[in-house]
Amino acid sequence: MEKIKLKKSYIAGVLALILIVATLGLPPAYGAEAINTQAECSLTLKVGDGNQFKEELSELTLQASLYRVADISETGAYTVRSAYGGLDVSDIDETTTAMVWQEKAETADKIVEEKMLAEDYSVAMTDGIGTQWGIAQGMYLVKMATAQNDLYEYSFMPFLISVPNNQFYQTGDDSWIYDVTADIKPERTPRLGAVEIVKTVSAHNANMGTAMFVFQIDAVDINGEKVYNNVAGISFDTAGTKSVRVDGIPAGSTVTVTEIYSGSSYELAAGALTQDTVIIADETQQLSFVNTYNDELKPGTGTVNHFDKDDADVQNNGWKWVQLSGSQDSSLKTETGTETEETEAEETAQE
Repeated sequence: MEKIKLKKSYIAGVLALILIVATLGLPPAYGAEAINTQAECSLTLKVGDGNQFKEELSELTLQASLYRVADISETGAYTVRSAYGGLDVSDIDETTTAMVWQEKAETADKIVEEKMLAEDYSVAMTDGIGTQWGIAQGMYLVKMATAQNDLYEYSFMPFLISVPNNQFYQTGDDSWIYDVTADIKPERTPRLGAVEIVKTVSAHNANMGTAMFVFQIDAVDINGEKVYNNVAGISFDTAGTKSVRVDGIPAGSTVTVTEIYSGSSYELAAGALTQDTVIIADETQQLSFVNTYNDELKPGTGTVNHFDKDDADVQNNGWKWVQLSGSQDSSLKTETGTETEETEAEETAQE
């Protein structure tokens, strides 16, 4: 069974941290001239030209909150503001690594969340760019709100930025930059939806025992690449309607549900054996299948076998097997539904 990798790409995020150092101002003790504390400043946030999500993000309105976590003096020294007392920037120098900068940004972000601090400025980004003019000098935490389109959710790494900014150690120029530009740090995860398989058995023979119906679920994206694969089973001890919901299917994909086993003495009465639908994020699409007893006396039941990848299970080559009973899919989603009284066919069989 194929699985969708839903975790965010932290490796890419760590690589993006390298860019943070280039945007952070360092005190003039390391080479910069004095700051003009009367100069007006601005901060422009943008989606970097080389970012793989640039086109997608440029179609959205993005919202950034700026929190002034520290003041900056004429000499370029930072003083943490009282509301951010748990943040330490006293050890910042030319040797500060990208990872340390990120740790400090996460500390500031945690303080904002725990104290529910108000933003100092708000920046709306359209077409992948947004600017806040006339902001006070200092060090800022940039905190982006998550954004969504029909297929994906975008989250952003918080980061620290100095306004004004100095890039002496990157360019050798000791001038302070009062109109600062910084790239945001996006990560992308697929939005998900579900399909509900609704199964009706209009006539059931109790003497034949439990009837098991098995469905194959496959989904492909707009490029035709398989993004989901699963099986689901629904069992009946009497006539009625039951359903099983299969979650975790990427939005925008076309899901195909095929009834691959319908019991030895049951035949399709309505609908097609194979049905398609397009998954919509945060919604559940329904597909219905109706079977009936065909008057044959061929008993048949079954179970759904589910395999989980478990690298720690050396004995079974990294695979863990679970046998599901009743109406479940291989993601362990349970059935819902109602059952009706025995049908005339069942009563006749019992006589």
